[in-house]
Amino acid sequence: MDGFLLYFLIFIGVFAAIMGLVVVIMKLLARRNPRFSQKVSFLGDVSTMTTQIDTFLKEQGYFPTKYKSETGVYQKGTGWWVAKRFIKMAVAEEGFLVEAFISAYGTATGLKGVLGVLPKKMCKKDVDELIQYIQSNNHICTPKTSSTGIPYDN
Repeated sequence: MDGFLLYFLIFIGVFAAIMGLVVVIMKLLARRNPRFSQKVSFLGDVSTMTTQIDTFLKEQGYFPTKYKSETGVYQKGTGWWVAKRFIKMAVAEEGFLVEAFISAYGTATGLKGVLGVLPKKMCKKDVDELIQYIQSNNHICTPKTSSTGIPYDN
């Protein structure tokens, strides 16, 4: 029985060392891999579309959260089996700014690279669907008007 305990403790030590190395590698790679970021043109009513985006993301399994005090962030997953996926929405000039990243072991990384390839592909698919959703609804929302009530020229 004592031999088993010794081998078990050695296994735990080796496992902890490997996990520590993985975390260090992920932190180094995260510096080289910024978040996915894309501006999506939108000429309709931004407030209406923001509500529709919120509903769309919730239907996809995302929920509103704060990530390091950032607002407009939606999260999918808990990070137990697959890394957490995040999509950040912000209103930009004449549209939206969509950002996406994953987080594993407390380290956020963009959607490129080999490490965490499965959750990155899943997040990229979700982002592509969101961008397509925004672009396909561009004509549905009413056109933006200036503060004087005169529509903007497109």
